[in-house]
Amino acid sequence: QEADESAEPTEDIIEVKERLHEAYDDTEEQE
Repeated sequence: QEADESAEPTEDIIEVKERLHEAYDDTEEQE
């Protein structure tokens, strides 16, 4: 199971990065 857990987080990290990028864009638009 540990091997699967090591292989999956990549998608979660990408999704988090995309959300952070969207939040950053929103902040830029407000200013």
